[in-house]
Amino acid sequence: MFASAIEIAQQFTFPVIISTKRWSGDVEAGVGAFVILNADGWMATAGHIIHIGLKAADDAPKVAAHRAAMADAESDPKLSPGGRKRALRDLAYKADPKWITNHSYWKHSRLLPRRSFLQHELQGIELVSKPLGATSLFEMPHGLGLYVCRS
Repeated sequence: MFASAIEIAQQFTFPVIISTKRWSGDVEAGVGAFVILNADGWMATAGHIIHIGLKAADDAPKVAAHRAAMADAESDPKLSPGGRKRALRDLAYKADPKWITNHSYWKHSRLLPRRSFLQHELQGIELVSKPLGATSLFEMPHGLGLYVCRS
């Protein structure tokens, strides 16, 4: 019976590996899984798997602006060498070491949400493309996530 359950679950459960680099230079990696819910491309996973991608998206404009400010300081002809060094040092103090500078998901499909909902630790996502070979056994339950994993 257990072997049959594993065989069925393999049809709609997929791994995901998350890789993240922070401004500080720290590199983090994690693993998880997602489950295909239906043929429309809806999947479910733990919220923390998606939170890191949302933080990366939130940090991207901050990182870009900070890099632009650094490039401006580097190329400013009005700054003396000492002034340039001070400007870059001041900018270094303003950078948040926890900003995410690089982030990627490795999976069978592009884990890019079209639409999503989050209720604590349950994340529902509509995928841009369905994983190859995925079948679905479930339809998206009405109200999924509204009462699941509430503290």
